[in-house]
Amino acid sequence: MGPLFRSSSTGFRTAVILALAAASPPVGMRPSWARQPQAPPQDAPAAADERLVLPSLPAQATPEELLEFVSGLMKPKARPKSREEMLDYLKGVCRLSVEAGDRILGQVKADDPLYTEAAKLKLQCLMQLEQLGDDAAEAELAAFAAELAASPIPELAAESRRLGLVGEARAMFSSGDFSGAPAIVKRVADMLRADPDDAQTAMLAMQFASALEQVPDG
Repeated sequence: MGPLFRSSSTGFRTAVILALAAASPPVGMRPSWARQPQAPPQDAPAAADERLVLPSLPAQATPEELLEFVSGLMKPKARPKSREEMLDYLKGVCRLSVEAGDRILGQVKADDPLYTEAAKLKLQCLMQLEQLGDDAAEAELAAFAAELAASPIPELAAESRRLGLVGEARAMFSSGDFSGAPAIVKRVADMLRADPDDAQTAMLAMQFASALEQVPDG
C-alpha cells in the first residue's frame, strides 16, 4: 500500500505486514508482493531453551526511535520451532506496532510526516491482526479506518478507503458470496477516476480483477 517508513524502516513493513499475509493468505486474494517471513540464519541455530520473546516498547522514546525499535523486531533472536510459534511472534510484533503507532500519533501533529507513517502502520497491522482472527483488532480497525476516511490528509484518506475495499473483498472471497462484487468494482473505479495516477489503487484493481477471473462465472 505504499511505504510506511523512511528507508530505515521499509524492510520492516515489507517483512512483517506482508509476511503475515503470505503466511495466512485470504482465499483468492494473496498479494503478488507477499513473501514468507525472514528467519534467523541457518548457521546460527537457537539454543534449546531459547524462545521467541517480545520486549516491551521503550518507555522514553521519540517517534523515530519507536519506529526503529519495532523495525528491529522482525528478525527473531531465536529460531521459531513451528509455523504457529512464528505466527504468534508476528502477531505480537503487529500488536506492539499498533501500540507504537498510537504513541506516535499522540506525540506529533497531523501535518508531521511521522503522523502519516504512524497512521499507516496502525492501519496495516490492525488489518493483519483482524485477518488472523483477532476480534479486538476487527473493532479497532473499523473505528480507525472510519476516522481516517474523512482525514484532511489525502494520502491517509485514500489508504483507509483502499484497506476498506480489501477487507470487503477478503470477506467476500471467504464467504463465497460474490453479490457485492459489482459494488466493490464501482468503488475502485470511482477512486481511479478521481485520481488516474493512483498506482496503488490501480494495483488493487488488477489484483481484484485477477481474483474474480478465477471465480466460476466471474
